[in-house]
Amino acid sequence: MWAFGSGKVGQSLLFERDRALYETRFSIFPKIKTMDTTPNQRKWAARTLEQAAGRRLGEPEAQALFRLSQHGSDDEWSFFR
Repeated sequence: MWAFGSGKVGQSLLFERDRALYETRFSIFPKIKTMDTTPNQRKWAARTLEQAAGRRLGEPEAQALFRLSQHGSDDEWSFFR
């Protein structure tokens, strides 16, 4: 599992399944010490178990996230596995 984001607003959680990355439907919001639905995923209903787990990322999007996280400073990005 990975967390992406500065933490200033929230951090998105990603996980790997069958060699694909998924953005979970939940994010961490450190300032208010809570977890909630990821803002861009609130408007749609999941119709399969896979959709309920999260949104599958395309390879270009996943690569861009990892590149961006490697270039940010420690106080800009949180990254764990």
